[in-house]
Amino acid sequence: MATGDLYTTSTGQVFDPNRVSKIDAWAFKPFRSAGGMPLSEALGAGKVKPDTRVLSTRVHADTTIVLLTHQLSYHHIAQGMCAGEPWMVSF
Repeated sequence: MATGDLYTTSTGQVFDPNRVSKIDAWAFKPFRSAGGMPLSEALGAGKVKPDTRVLSTRVHADTTIVLLTHQLSYHHIAQGMCAGEPWMVSF
């Protein structure tokens, strides 16, 4: 829900987009994901090991995403779209 320039998440957290650092050039090239798959499928295919550390977050009413923390520890931010709504996770 947007109130002026502030956005409130479904969990009550407030986000102020005016506090985002706006830069003309990235220090690191953004990592572009080729897509995802259900965690159970990634585990079954051996793409993710059972002891892999992950960050799980709900990005939409019925959608949860799982991100690998070893990738987030380098890139620090993941973002995307879900059901036409933008989401962002920082680590």
